[in-house]
Amino acid sequence: MFAYIKGTFSKALDDSIIVDINGVGFELFVSIETIQHLPPLGNEVKLHTIMQVKDDSITLLGFNSNDEKRMYQYLTSVSGVGSKSAMLMLSGLGTASLASTIIAGDIRTLSSVKGIGKKTAERIVLELTEKLAKDASFWSIGDYKTGSTEFSHGTMNDALLALQSLGIPKGEAQSVLQSIPNRNDLNLEDLIVESLRKINQK
Repeated sequence: MFAYIKGTFSKALDDSIIVDINGVGFELFVSIETIQHLPPLGNEVKLHTIMQVKDDSITLLGFNSNDEKRMYQYLTSVSGVGSKSAMLMLSGLGTASLASTIIAGDIRTLSSVKGIGKKTAERIVLELTEKLAKDASFWSIGDYKTGSTEFSHGTMNDALLALQSLGIPKGEAQSVLQSIPNRNDLNLEDLIVESLRKINQK
């Protein structure tokens, strides 16, 4: 119902904040990541939102970015991951780190979050790895550069930058990409997915 809310940041609670819009205070439950990006009290704030409607309550969730909101939606699409667990994961790891952790298949880190057991962590990795790998908005491609002539342009370069943004060392990413058969015939998404499969098999 609400795509976002913009108003005055009027109060911070334990796991939620109050945003005042024309004299009406809206309570939004937020992650630590979102709290860290909030302006000082009394300033204008804009948060992307999700409304949860249950038999006995209506809850608004607030997110600092669309990426964080989508990550929450990815997480809660996995059986066994509820709203509270998803918010704890976002609070504990942050959106970018969480995406990298899932793609890397790091079960230990995921299961260290309260309420996330080993089986749930494995299910998260199984169901979300390829979805996140194909979601280009989670790659901070502009933060990386390469001087390699072989990877200086085109799809291979984009794949290299994407892998680097996921925390994979440049040399390892180059080596993996070079080892993929028929790599020049693959599109960007397939290159990334195949690279991650090879890395996770090591």
